Amino acid sequence: MAAGLRNAGIALANDTFFDTLTLNTGKKTGEFYQKALDAGMNLRRFPCGTALGISIDETTTVNDIEALLALFADGELKASMFSDDIASDEFAAIPPTCRRTSRYLTHPVFNQYHSETQMMRYMKKLENKDYSLTHGMIHWAAVP
Repeated sequence: MAAGLRNAGIALANDTFFDTLTLNTGKKTGEFYQKALDAGMNLRRFPCGTALGISIDETTTVNDIEALLALFADGELKASMFSDDIASDEFAAIPPTCRRTSRYLTHPVFNQYHSETQMMRYMKKLENKDYSLTHGMIHWAAVP
């Protein structure tokens, strides 16, 4: 999405980001914001009046991103804004020094339980093995 916005001529406030982009939209901020509202999109308008924020998450679809890019391209989605090269580079926003190179979740427990319910039952069994005050509390009434 960031690459597509850059291709549309929109300046980003940050080079690195996680799930929120801050766009320096200048004098067109009001116009873009109103277009987004008319299209049913909720963008963050910063108090400075020259920037907009876009937050995305795991529920954001390719269609959502295309709609946002079209909004900033004056309704005309150009091939350079959303090409296969851009879409295929899912790690482009993560600097190479911050990218994971080691294996993760390699402990057998992560492959043994395949549903949330199974994992919760496993964690409950671990909890029950723990010696806590609820199991080993001294009852003061029993002390002479």
